[in-house]
Amino acid sequence: MNLTTRDWIWVIVIAAGIASTYGMLANRVTALESQIKDLDMLRIDTRLSVIEVQVIEINEKLDKLID
Repeated sequence: MNLTTRDWIWVIVIAAGIASTYGMLANRVTALESQIKDLDMLRIDTRLSVIEVQVIEINEKLDKLID
C-alpha cells in the first residue's frame, strides 16, 4: 500500500486532531478533579465548624451544671 503525500497529510492532520482533543479532555478532567477536591475540603471545613459550635455549647452547658 503506497501512500501519497496527500494521504500522509490527512494522516498527520487526523493524528494532530486526536492528540489535541485528548489534551483538552485531559486538562478538563484535571480541572474537574481539582474542583471536586475543593468541594470535599469545603464540606470537611463545614462539618468541623458545626462540631466546634456543638462542643462549645456542650462546654457551656457543663459549666452551668458545675456552677
